[in-house]
Amino acid sequence: MAASRKKPRVTAVPAAYMILEKQGRVLMSIRRTAYYAYGKYQLPAGHLEEGELPEEAAIREAREEAGVIVSKKDLRFVHASYQLKINKYGNRVNYFFAARKWKGRIRNMEPDKTEDWQWVDPKKIPPDMIMPPVEEALKAYRRAVAYSGLGMEWIKYKGLKANKMI
Repeated sequence: MAASRKKPRVTAVPAAYMILEKQGRVLMSIRRTAYYAYGKYQLPAGHLEEGELPEEAAIREAREEAGVIVSKKDLRFVHASYQLKINKYGNRVNYFFAARKWKGRIRNMEPDKTEDWQWVDPKKIPPDMIMPPVEEALKAYRRAVAYSGLGMEWIKYKGLKANKMI
């Protein structure tokens, strides 16, 4: 009997995104940091911290980046995606949440990382000006699709290469 070879377990970096909506538009900003998606539209988002749930991370990121407080009761889970590795950081699992209500005035809390927040119609953003996983999630959200697998076909279709953009 041949010994079975175990494949290494896959790990994925979890991130949470907040879609703040107002009158058919979404709150977005353009990244300023050169090391990650420079010049691309983004949502308030970030990696999960130890012991944090995705919805808690989305709420925290909205507060830390845009200065608003979103209540858990006003939050809706709208999409998740799993993205295969295209850079040294590995596979990604992305959780997207949406809210139409929040407290506080929107302001740029991280001017060193991003330009001012603005209300944008995501359908009008050129594909080369938005982070690809965010573009895919916003399209899926509009179609009420809960999950996207961003595999090798998607990576090739988008023309992504290791360490290029994400």
